[in-house]
Amino acid sequence: MLFGTTGLLYLGAAPDPTSGQRRVDLGQAKETIELLELLNEKTKGNLTTAEAEVLDGVLFDLRCRYVDAAKGG
Repeated sequence: MLFGTTGLLYLGAAPDPTSGQRRVDLGQAKETIELLELLNEKTKGNLTTAEAEVLDGVLFDLRCRYVDAAKGG
């Protein structure tokens, strides 16, 4: 969940807790998504069904938001 929240911050979907401002940093967002993808790959078969569903859901949401942000939306 921490990485998911971090991804949302980098995609401008949530305000920075210290400044209250929203900013988009696609490079950092991409790195966060890649890290979550790596965690997903390395933990495959070792997560409960609920944990795997949460991780898959967070990845799906961040990927969709990333594509949107990259298009300028």
